Amino acid sequence: MAAAADRSMSTLGVLDEPTRRRLYLFVRAAARPVTRDEAADHAGISRKLAAFHLDRLVDAGLLVPGARRAHERRRGRAPKTYEPSGLALDVSIPPRHYDLAGELLATAIQSCRADERPADAALRVSFERGRRIGGAARSDAATTRRMVTRELAMLADQGYEPVHEGDRIVLRSCPFDAVARRAPELVCGMNRALLEGALRGIGDEATEAVLEPVPGRCCVELRAKT
Repeated sequence: MAAAADRSMSTLGVLDEPTRRRLYLFVRAAARPVTRDEAADHAGISRKLAAFHLDRLVDAGLLVPGARRAHERRRGRAPKTYEPSGLALDVSIPPRHYDLAGELLATAIQSCRADERPADAALRVSFERGRRIGGAARSDAATTRRMVTRELAMLADQGYEPVHEGDRIVLRSCPFDAVARRAPELVCGMNRALLEGALRGIGDEATEAVLEPVPGRCCVELRAKT
């Protein structure tokens, strides 16, 4: 997820150029494929310069080549066109992953068993997802030192901003912050279950996720099992 945020910020940088940003918004608003000539006329620039900016937007993943217009194909002319790619940009510092929170809650509702409370289903789904996240980060030949390094990288990638404080790992950021403030008991429980699953998935049986609500940071921290 951290890599995704890096890509989003890099893509946003492409839009920092005013003419390029104007062309991008023009293509998005057109609701149809736009030609280089139309883009150039809109921006008041040469066709060659418009083509340069449009192709940069394609390289960044913001635009894609559009469909050729039927009447132009019939006339033997098929000018290159552009349309939005559908790429959604989401950059926040510190990272927030409300999409993951929504996915976990939706999956919990859909998979909730008849004998299961919705809140318990949310904890179950969160643990299962965490275990998959941890499994993806696991090293087959992990030493204790490498395990800790991988755990910190995994937590940072999920938006927790981990830091060692003595013999515990404090999570300075909650990726579900706004949702947690509205429903702290539910979301903090999901956070704990997600992190417990991640610890088990990465192969760490000596550490546990413990609820420790502190203003300004995640309500969970990681400690050695006693």
